[in-house]
Amino acid sequence: PTNVRARESQRRMLLKAKSWDRMAALLEREAVLQTDTAQRIDILRRVAQINREKLANPRRAIEVHKEVLRLDPQDAVSTRALMSFAKYC
Repeated sequence: PTNVRARESQRRMLLKAKSWDRMAALLEREAVLQTDTAQRIDILRRVAQINREKLANPRRAIEVHKEVLRLDPQDAVSTRALMSFAKYC
């Protein structure tokens, strides 16, 4: 949805339903549309967190953190996250 209220409503419904795969997909679409880099990074961090914690998809979480670092090579959150993944490899 392009309407802000509709997106918020959809987000709340997905959270309530614990539909994490659909939530991650919605947030990824929002990230693509976001023109503010800081907000885009924030959204992508949430996508990575959902993939890691809720979907047990570390590969996708790693990809998303790498995308954050392409936007901001100094991003400490994604750097730490990638370092924590390295411990398990």
